[in-house]
Amino acid sequence: MRSSLHIEPAGWTGAAPPEAAADAVPRAEPRVLKAFVLVLALAATAKVGIKEYLFHASSSEVIAAAYRDRAADACRQHPRAGDFGLNSAAAFTDEALSSVIIGKPDSDVYIWQTDHPKWDARFRNPYLQLATANRAGSGMIVCEYDIVNARANLRRR
Repeated sequence: MRSSLHIEPAGWTGAAPPEAAADAVPRAEPRVLKAFVLVLALAATAKVGIKEYLFHASSSEVIAAAYRDRAADACRQHPRAGDFGLNSAAAFTDEALSSVIIGKPDSDVYIWQTDHPKWDARFRNPYLQLATANRAGSGMIVCEYDIVNARANLRRR
């Protein structure tokens, strides 16, 4: 007596798809896929980089415009301003170069010294730098204005 659940090997041939159908599906080469992924990764990196650059450039311009007058007044009223010849109202006008920096790199505080009293001044506080030509014609006079503490510091460069 034969069992009704018994399947003959001849019955298996009808269940498998024909080999010609498997070859009909086009396959992409791995090199093409790798190149496509690389192009997508570069495009995403460029998008993020451009976005960050535009954000920081516009933030710097806004901060410089907002604090430029205060910084120029503080630089002119600095006790050593007379030594640099900056007592006139024309010092640090619109022709002065301005830039915003975060932290004061010449401070001797390391990043792991988070409990140091000058840590914020070294790594966190924003500074507006105004640079103008020296009256003698050689070099520049730089005024660093600490926005948080509203203090100016003059130096020659």
